[in-house]
Amino acid sequence: APAAPSPALARGPLLAAHRGLCSAAAEKSADGAAAAGVVVKMPSVEEPMVLYQYQTCPFCNKVRAFLDLYGIPYRTVEVNPLSKAELKFSADYKKVPVAVF
Repeated sequence: APAAPSPALARGPLLAAHRGLCSAAAEKSADGAAAAGVVVKMPSVEEPMVLYQYQTCPFCNKVRAFLDLYGIPYRTVEVNPLSKAELKFSADYKKVPVAVF
């Protein structure tokens, strides 16, 4: 029987990246109401992340929304949907979105 994929890979690379970049913590305020605090851990890089995308791709839109929500700096590279020449650097990934740190 084939081995089951790891839980992180089974849920997708974006969720694994989300867990690596952000951790959520619940805090109690003075009046006893629960308030959610989010701590963003940024990688120590000088250049922003590069997101290879199609502008109209719904999955790319979700990734951009996530990055914008958490204030993660990134730049986008529009991929030609026919030639995909912008993804030639990778032998593994031929679909968008692709995030490169």
